[in-house]
Amino acid sequence: MKTITVQAADLAAALKHGVAPARSTLTTILHARLRVDGDQLRVETTDTEVWAQAALPVRGDADFDILLRDDLLRSAAAASSGEIVIQEDGKVRNGRSRYAIPALPGAEFPTADDAAWTPVTLDAAALAAALRATSYGGDADSPNHAFRAVVVTKGLIWATDAKQIAAVAIDYDGPSIAVPVAQVPRVAAALEQPGARVEVAGGLATSAGLLRIVGDDTQVSLRLLAAPGTDVAGAIRGIEIGPASATLRREALITALRRFMPFVSFNLGKRLPTASLALEEGVLTLLDRKAEFQEELLDVLAAESDGTWRVTFDPKRLLLALQAITTDTIQLFPRASGVGVRTNLICLVPTGQELTDVAHVLAPITE
Repeated sequence: MKTITVQAADLAAALKHGVAPARSTLTTILHARLRVDGDQLRVETTDTEVWAQAALPVRGDADFDILLRDDLLRSAAAASSGEIVIQEDGKVRNGRSRYAIPALPGAEFPTADDAAWTPVTLDAAALAAALRATSYGGDADSPNHAFRAVVVTKGLIWATDAKQIAAVAIDYDGPSIAVPVAQVPRVAAALEQPGARVEVAGGLATSAGLLRIVGDDTQVSLRLLAAPGTDVAGAIRGIEIGPASATLRREALITALRRFMPFVSFNLGKRLPTASLALEEGVLTLLDRKAEFQEELLDVLAAESDGTWRVTFDPKRLLLALQAITTDTIQLFPRASGVGVRTNLICLVPTGQELTDVAHVLAPITE
């Protein structure tokens, strides 16, 4: 009887990275694959869209390769301490504890490893940061696949749902990579692990079909969406920032917006949640739709600002954009124009950077 021995804590940690679904008509993907590779045990799971693999030290038969029910194996590993012994028939032992877990042959596991993977030159940490900073711009539930993706194109990472755009410049000159918005947290976490490198496979000459992140601790592969041909970089270059601007303290504005949200929501009915920022005689004011509630933002302006303007927006969207920026202050351009026939666009740029480096663009709301 083929047998392996691993540390229960290591196995439990490896299974935490798993993506096996709780329910499926495809029995095999309810299982985790345990496959010995040299002196390591590869723990693999999939939901057929994402493949996750973790490695841990192992002792035992070199050709050990089985599938065990993921949910039951997780419970057994979590309840165990010290060494855990696993047999190819699904019998698991830990001290005096015994578990019988349904098992299948490892060869039945659907795998993405047979793809022809090609390394791409992308800084893993920079890619992770840009994915996190732009993913809010997309819509994971949209029927339009172009809005469900964070798109990595030559020189730019971007996401949009047609009402906002988030874009970050990046040093990249490979095929387009359209990461599903829903998978960004998993992909970013994989990119942030030690030794992470990026590979792509499949798809067309200009667009990848599969993405794989290989690191020292785990490996994540996933199916990509078809990359849209939208020239977002060109659209951003075509934005005219307009004559009005203000330098704002980011955290102070976030705090003010959160404080104001109950007033925005009060008696809202079926209307869009809206708030307005108005600058007049050097005083910045936050108002609700009817100007029944208003607050002077004395601690938000980071520098004196001339001019008079008022802009109306969805405060939830503005909060998402502000939370995606990390600088202490931002430049707000409330009267930008471009991106088709849009006027009075709201643009946010981290202080010290250009719109072509980092852009957070919100469509205006007509009052």
